Amino acid sequence: MKICWSVRPQAQVKTNVAMLTLMHTIRTHLENGIINREQFKIVYIAPMKAFVAEMVTIFSKRLKKLNIVVRELIGDMQLTKTEMSGTQILVTTPEKWDVELVTSLISLVKLLTIDEVHLLHGERIPAVEALLARTLRLVQSSQSMR
Repeated sequence: MKICWSVRPQAQVKTNVAMLTLMHTIRTHLENGIINREQFKIVYIAPMKAFVAEMVTIFSKRLKKLNIVVRELIGDMQLTKTEMSGTQILVTTPEKWDVELVTSLISLVKLLTIDEVHLLHGERIPAVEALLARTLRLVQSSQSMR
């Protein structure tokens, strides 16, 4: 799993860098011109619900021709197992990812991007650090079980 941290360059540049990273990860699951969508998940963490919605719109629009499913997961929202398995890119908040961190999915997460890190302050920074450490530990243990 790769981890990408994003801090405050110009918004358009940052979004393009995120897209390049997403496309690289998607491309690694391309065989004979077909994307193996069931083999990977990409998690994009944004600090606020408004950013989550914005990124879902941008990613969905740009990846529409590739039939990549982008879904948001925030607040009290829940995705069914079918929705979760049919989603390639999950855009969420740190707190929601902490709740949704599921061992059965973690082995499919090939890219974790934490966006707008500078907006996380106060009590949220230690929580994000703990979340990242737990995510990495789960990834390592799921890979060692293969």
